Amino acid sequence: MELGARMVPFAGYSMPVQYRLGVMAEHLHTRQSAGLFDVSHMGQLKLVGPDAAAAFESLMPVDVIDLPVGKQRYGLLLTDEGTVIDDLMFVNRGSDLFVIVNGACKVGDIAHLQQKIGMRCDVIPMPERALLALQGPLAVQALQRLVPGVNRLVFMTGDSFSWHGGDLFITRSGYTGEDGFEVSVQGEHADALARALLAHAAKVEGQGFDEDQLAFLRDERAYFNLTLVELPMRRSSAHAPGGDFADTVLRNFLLASWLKASEKRRA
Repeated sequence: MELGARMVPFAGYSMPVQYRLGVMAEHLHTRQSAGLFDVSHMGQLKLVGPDAAAAFESLMPVDVIDLPVGKQRYGLLLTDEGTVIDDLMFVNRGSDLFVIVNGACKVGDIAHLQQKIGMRCDVIPMPERALLALQGPLAVQALQRLVPGVNRLVFMTGDSFSWHGGDLFITRSGYTGEDGFEVSVQGEHADALARALLAHAAKVEGQGFDEDQLAFLRDERAYFNLTLVELPMRRSSAHAPGGDFADTVLRNFLLASWLKASEKRRA
């Protein structure tokens, strides 16, 4: 509100969809410089235990067991029938799997995980943490000023850092289609970190950005795995409208070939 955001309800949250300069200016700014997103509505959780990777892999069409420490991967959380509950990102942190799910689906996602694999590993939600994303070609310059060493991360990797005595876990997935970083931070430090990022981003012509243009920034639809396969979809009544991901049936038993686990393709 302080930055002039126009707020709308989204999945139980009050979300900024536009700032004073307008959608096009915000879109171009993230393409050309760096834009800050508060995506704290998304769900953060960790899976802990020696069987966590195998258990998690049993619910997705991607390899989890073979993911090296420090690497990140995109996946789909499935029902027993093979329909898509949600898409997500996960990182092998060595001591656990760090998982980020969509905000509108997180309650159902966590319940599904606890029901299906909670007896094989600890499914631990992390509501105490906020999530900030700095996206754009100059994001690395802005973040490096605050968090030295973050520039060593490469695409789809993550690692632990610190800022003013607080712990950060930072990934570099660039989900907008530009280079970018996603910063998991303790909730009590989020406001100060966001203000510091805005101040440093301003030195590279940055300013706060909103949630409205993510699909356009990727040059794809909101869920690009559906764009790749172009299959007829069936919307489930189990999902409320206005959420992130509608439950779908992928006809002809297809998922995009790049998403399938190599072991599952050979089976």
